[in-house]
Amino acid sequence: MLQAIKNVVEKKRGDIISFTQNLLKISSVQNPPTGSEKESQEFLAGKLRQLGLKIDLFELGEIAGLTDHPAYNPIGMGGPRRDYRGRPDLVGFWKGKGGGQSLILSGHVDTVSPIHIEEWKHDPWGGEIENGKIFGVGAVDNKGPLSSMLMAIDCLRELGVELKGDLIYESVIDEEHGGANGSLATLMRGYTADAIILGEPTDLGVAVANYGCQKIEISFRGRIRHHFEREKSIPPIKLAMSICQAMEDLEQERCEKGNVLLPDKADLPIRIPFLKIGDMEDREKIEDGRMVLWLATRPDESQDMLFQEVRDCLAKLAQGESWLHKSSLQLQCIGRHLEGSSISLTHPLAICLNNTFQEVMGKKPDNIYGTSCDLFIYTKHAQIPGLVFGPGKLSCAHATDEHIEIEDLLNSVKLYAMLILNWCGYEKNGEIK
Repeated sequence: MLQAIKNVVEKKRGDIISFTQNLLKISSVQNPPTGSEKESQEFLAGKLRQLGLKIDLFELGEIAGLTDHPAYNPIGMGGPRRDYRGRPDLVGFWKGKGGGQSLILSGHVDTVSPIHIEEWKHDPWGGEIENGKIFGVGAVDNKGPLSSMLMAIDCLRELGVELKGDLIYESVIDEEHGGANGSLATLMRGYTADAIILGEPTDLGVAVANYGCQKIEISFRGRIRHHFEREKSIPPIKLAMSICQAMEDLEQERCEKGNVLLPDKADLPIRIPFLKIGDMEDREKIEDGRMVLWLATRPDESQDMLFQEVRDCLAKLAQGESWLHKSSLQLQCIGRHLEGSSISLTHPLAICLNNTFQEVMGKKPDNIYGTSCDLFIYTKHAQIPGLVFGPGKLSCAHATDEHIEIEDLLNSVKLYAMLILNWCGYEKNGEIK
């Protein structure tokens, strides 16, 4: 079957490339509170219908009790309350013959809005090819993985494979900006399985662990006095510099703690995407400062644990800085905590994917950390074991001239197809393999 899969992928090479290009030509940008995912979902649904899968295209507003679920968050990681009208989730269902394990292949169809379009060499929605790469918004995050998972199903259908376990293909909305409600909706719609592979760019590394993330806002107030009485002032910019240095130190401490699963690969960045100091137009606010932190979190780390660690760090800083102690520091979490996830290297799913990679690629895969994503919705709130795996380099995500390597795309089709067979079990020409 492996050789048959390789043959059919090579036969369909042009179809795989053009399908991915066509998906990239359709904008599915999410700009909270709304998004433009519908046309892409209908495009994918058309392909699934062509392959004979049962289609379920539904809006989140159809799911009774969704907004009451403890994992539901109306603002993601911040911003306005989401509006899901006209933005459907998509599920394709391949019913197995029985006697096998079921599997979900899931990915998100929404993308971020491209920035600095004037710097793009390629049309962001052109699906252009150059030097063995396909360019476009979402090429790796996340339309490349979505396309390769669907085309893996296409290849298996052409080979006449009958699966023993059920296969569920999901294309969800609302992943970007810390959404995750699209994934939650599929669970509440009733789609569960024995395992899940969430397609995200891992450069074909097997992400047996993935980071979570959280935003924390720090508000502070300095004290401005006359320029010739600077010894009585507490400049808010000095407060900001001290806090920034403290966060750099905290980042180093957190990285050194590592993680039990992959102790030599922990990377827990703390970034400051927003900082505002004073307001020259409003004297009442001229002493005020506001900073937003973005922190990567460990798979075993709760929101409360992280918040307390940041609070303790700033309390320690204040002890050594009397002027900081008087600055009215205030902290609050912004939006949801995108929790991390992990799976044991000895879990059957991890073993299956690692062995499949060895079988298809002729070498062992890298076991890595993946980025924050929707996987925790399945693992924490439905107890479905899962991991993250997909084509594309994470460094390309959200970047100018985002692109995916064609050979990585084709290899991922082979890998997904073989994984489906190895996990779900199958029959071919009446013979059980």
